[in-house]
Amino acid sequence: MDSRRIFVEKKPAFRVEAESLRKDFNENLSVGLKSLRLVNLYDLSGFSDELLEQCRYTVFGERVSDTVVDDLDLTGRRYLAVEFIPGQFDQRASSALDCVHLIDPAAQVDIRSGRLLIFDDDFSDEGMAAVRRYFINAVESREKDLSVIAGQEAAAVRPLATLRHARGRLRRLLPRLGPGHEHRRPARGGAALP
Repeated sequence: MDSRRIFVEKKPAFRVEAESLRKDFNENLSVGLKSLRLVNLYDLSGFSDELLEQCRYTVFGERVSDTVVDDLDLTGRRYLAVEFIPGQFDQRASSALDCVHLIDPAAQVDIRSGRLLIFDDDFSDEGMAAVRRYFINAVESREKDLSVIAGQEAAAVRPLATLRHARGRLRRLLPRLGPGHEHRRPARGGAALP
């Protein structure tokens, strides 16, 4: 039960989202993409072979519309892989985890999801840079390194400063902000700093 990755891609007749994204890139970035493949990827840990096979076409894909594979050859291909940064809520992974627990309530598994965009082989570096800037929202996502299968990566947890410490820092900071940022007591019922 080690970590592994699976790739889920719509079959050609069902690639509506990929085609919509290709048109979006062409209209808004003028990059001239001829084709675009959109693949959902899942980094899995704690899955037995049996549980993965049970989930392959019930949780991660549908037999009629999807292809679910364990390996995807990207040698020589132009691609961009994106994942949520640690600490951001991953709706796709959370929903998949809930579905796995319907199949096996005792499963101790972890799921991280990502998206993989596969471009034309002759897609320019300028086009790649434009898509990267447009598609990745730095507040919630980052480029994914496909050589690393995500494990139990978590955001660093720092202890919360005491309220007294926070008040002192706020008092020292307010004068630096200049006029208009003086301390004002909030309206009745709100919390105020003394």
